[in-house]
Amino acid sequence: MFVYFPCFSNSVEYTTQLDDCISFIEDDLVNGHDVLMFGDVNFECQLNNAGYKQCTSVLSSYGMRHCDEFITDISLQPVTYFDDNLNHSSFIDHMFVSDSFRSHVVAAEIYDSGTNLSDHRPLVLCIRCI
Repeated sequence: MFVYFPCFSNSVEYTTQLDDCISFIEDDLVNGHDVLMFGDVNFECQLNNAGYKQCTSVLSSYGMRHCDEFITDISLQPVTYFDDNLNHSSFIDHMFVSDSFRSHVVAAEIYDSGTNLSDHRPLVLCIRCI
């Protein structure tokens, strides 16, 4: 499943677009599918962020949570997006997983090899297979 989240803004249009994305994901959750969701959600996973609050209120009701706490090397502020031209960075890429997968998560990382051709750094999630 691929879902493109809208760029964050404090507008009714953003809220409506995000709700459409969440509804699309919710269809799989309602049908009992376990879900791994990775990528650019265009918000930081903090309770003071309206996009995160809107998203997590629905996802958590289906037992889906973000995995930021599994990122093993966050000695500095984590950065998943960096724009050299604007000198702007943020932590807007995240991993959300169903609770059934969460118990098998070993670690996560923001992978920065230095040869990435994107302004987003890849996310890696290590899951123990039983």
